[in-house]
Amino acid sequence: MNFGGGFFGTSAYMLDGIWDTDSTWGAVIYVPSVEATANMKIQTNSFTAQSGFSTGNVFQVETKSGSSAFHGDMFEFITNEKVDANKWAITSAV
Repeated sequence: MNFGGGFFGTSAYMLDGIWDTDSTWGAVIYVPSVEATANMKIQTNSFTAQSGFSTGNVFQVETKSGSSAFHGDMFEFITNEKVDANKWAITSAV
């Protein structure tokens, strides 16, 4: 993923302040689930000293902290053709 006009492989990904970028491909090593994410921040210029090493962009993710209480999330995904997006098919009127 590139953003802010950066070149391929120049973006840095950090997870909880730790380097999360594959050194060979420049891709993300570990992607936390949406439920585990507390905060996300994208920096395209004016880096702080913490992420000033990047030559491109910095994508920082902070995960939620845990607790000793049992908790969880539940989702339901509804598919209904009345609320689905339009199907954009190319048709020719002859």
